[in-house]
Amino acid sequence: MEFDAKDYKVIRDQIQKWLADDGMFKKTIIDENSNFHFIINFLEHKMEVIQPKGMIDRIIIGCMTQVSPKHINAMEKLRNENLDEMKKFLYEFRSEISLFDVDMGISELNYILLHYVVQDEIYYDGLSKHVLMKTIKKIFRANLRALWKIQYKFGEMDNYDENKIYNKPSHDNMFV
Repeated sequence: MEFDAKDYKVIRDQIQKWLADDGMFKKTIIDENSNFHFIINFLEHKMEVIQPKGMIDRIIIGCMTQVSPKHINAMEKLRNENLDEMKKFLYEFRSEISLFDVDMGISELNYILLHYVVQDEIYYDGLSKHVLMKTIKKIFRANLRALWKIQYKFGEMDNYDENKIYNKPSHDNMFV
C-alpha cells in the first residue's frame, strides 16, 4: 500500500485499523503537537505511535519507562559506594540497548537513571503492517532488555533459585 504523506488521516486510519486488528490499539490521545497519537499495548507494555506535527513523512513508535524508586535507591547506593561502577553500568546500559538499532533518550541526574525512552521511526515509503509490527516488537525487545539490565544489577532476584533444576519441556516443538 502506498501512502500520500499529505493526507495523514488516511495513514492514521490505516495504522489504527492494523493495531485494532491485532488487539493492540487502546486509545487516541488528543495532542496539539501531533497529527495523531495512539496508546497501544503489546504484551502488557504500553507504547505510543505518534505522527508529530511538522513530520508528515513518518511515524514514531516509542516507549517511556520510569525507573522505580527501589531501583533509584539502589543506584544511589552504588554511586555513593563506587562511582566508577555506576558509570560502567550506564555505559553498558546505553551500549546494549543501542545494539537493537533504536534511538534512546536517557534522563539521569548525578549518574542516576531516572527514566528512558526507546523509539524508532518508520517513513511512509516503507510503511506496511509488517514493518509496523516488526518495529513494535523491536521496541518491545529493546525496552525489555533495558528492564532486565536494571533488574539484574539493582533488583532482588526473589524468584530465582540457583540450586533448582528447571525442567525441560517434554516436547521440542513450539507447535503443540
